[in-house]
Amino acid sequence: MVEQSVRRALLISRGDATELLTRPISETLAIATLLVIAWPLIRAFRRKRNFVRKLEVIRLI
Repeated sequence: MVEQSVRRALLISRGDATELLTRPISETLAIATLLVIAWPLIRAFRRKRNFVRKLEVIRLI
């Protein structure tokens, strides 16, 4: 159902995706969605970086 609505909105706007972000609520939802998707990636990157730093400290000792 959501996919159909997005597809219909893109057809109406002639493929211009920025039309989907013209209202504050849609911008807020888009940002929240990006954060939900990106947060696990950011956490994994931080964990890996911290692990590598700990290994470097152990090698220095």
